[in-house]
Amino acid sequence: FLLAKDLSFKYLSKIREFFPENENIIIETESSRFYPHQTLASHLLGYLGYLDVDFEGKSGLEKMYEEMLKGTHGKQLRFINSFGKNLGKQEIEKASSGQDIYTTLDLSLQQIAEEIFPKDVSGVMLLMDPEDGAIRVFLSHPHFDPNIFLKHLDKETWESLQSDSRPFLNRIFHACYPPGSLFKLVTLSAALERSYITQKHEVYCRGFTNVGRRTWCHKHEGHGRITAAQAIAFSCNVMFYELSKIMDVDVIAHYAFMYGLGKQTNELFKDAKGLIPTRAWKKQAKGESWWLGETLSVSIGQSFLLVTPIQIARMLASIETGYLVTPRVVEHAPATCEPLAICYKTRQFLKDAMKTVAE
Repeated sequence: FLLAKDLSFKYLSKIREFFPENENIIIETESSRFYPHQTLASHLLGYLGYLDVDFEGKSGLEKMYEEMLKGTHGKQLRFINSFGKNLGKQEIEKASSGQDIYTTLDLSLQQIAEEIFPKDVSGVMLLMDPEDGAIRVFLSHPHFDPNIFLKHLDKETWESLQSDSRPFLNRIFHACYPPGSLFKLVTLSAALERSYITQKHEVYCRGFTNVGRRTWCHKHEGHGRITAAQAIAFSCNVMFYELSKIMDVDVIAHYAFMYGLGKQTNELFKDAKGLIPTRAWKKQAKGESWWLGETLSVSIGQSFLLVTPIQIARMLASIETGYLVTPRVVEHAPATCEPLAICYKTRQFLKDAMKTVAE
């Protein structure tokens, strides 16, 4: 049976000093988990928790690949006579080491992200290869140091981890937010693909539109005459308010689903789906009919809309590539994708419009 675990060198030396010849006291060494980069990508890597006589994965890759990482314990049968002398041993089960897992992260980029991300802000920084879905930077803040779970956790440390900032929340996969102006790409896709407008479409922005009452653009003095591409560049709300008057919310929702919003992006992390509202959803969830003012809000990424950061990354990648890629965080995981049913001309128009945002 096990007498003691995690002995210090000083304690181990005393045992050897007092029992130098006792063959029945067996001292064994084993490898243990250590996180040299501390909080870096902690939500992706996860942490270990102590269960009975061993550690087990509690979250992240530690939990998902528990069996692969852990390996198996071996068993030995020892023969001892009535005088306590060790007569020999026989191996019953051979121990096996755990396997290595290589993530898709770029360590240098991840470290840069950790350095520049504001320490007093809750949020994410995510960098994904649009071609194969490999995630190169995975930062969810606030984070935690998984090393603290490898030893006894004092009350003060545990209470600090229960703060309102929710440091254990994986915001990339499990937190849902209104997409805001990024969703205008979806609204514009729907309008172009369904031929409600052409790429040369223009509106005159007075700073507001009338739907029962005035609904304002973020620029109250207005943008003046503006094209669809300029509406993306300057984030003009009025362009999308006007589209909402001729395009039903269910049409917008259809294209949101086509872009992978409102759906799980992968099976590994079981990410949140978020919410893409439709007329039927509101009737079932709220017992109310849909009204036009809500379509205006949806068109600019507000209202009941909720998406995850990973969904947005996947959507933007699909505009570049023409397919929806499955995000992956482990190198050996196969790269998989599904076609995006948005025509090349529309995608190219959206890409050109997005470029003007930074010009």
